[in-house]
Amino acid sequence: MGNCFGKPKSDNFSSSGQTLANSSANAPKPVTATTPLKPKTASYSPTPAQGRTVGGASTSAPGSDPRAAAALAAEERLKASQAREKGKLGRQLDAQKAQTHNQVLDETSRDNRLARNADENAQTRTWN
Repeated sequence: MGNCFGKPKSDNFSSSGQTLANSSANAPKPVTATTPLKPKTASYSPTPAQGRTVGGASTSAPGSDPRAAAALAAEERLKASQAREKGKLGRQLDAQKAQTHNQVLDETSRDNRLARNADENAQTRTWN
């Protein structure tokens, strides 16, 4: 099945072709290099010229250890977040986080009692 807008493909075997004897006479000559190519050298050496010993002391700058760098960055983020001025919601969140389990339960029960009292008062006002 083909595309209705496509062009028909030409058949590979529709031309007269050539024989093996004729192909060598008309073939282009391969180009040979007159001078050998020089290998390219890297301009960047990832290790020092003298090399490193396995398990030896590191001569790199302190803090290049990924774990130490991550710990340092985390401490800096913590200090920056604590230094920022917290708004009303931030202060409320800190107060809520500081509550103990019993304080949370007491506050919840007080809210439920107030809601029940408000419902009872509304029923009393509407009673005929």
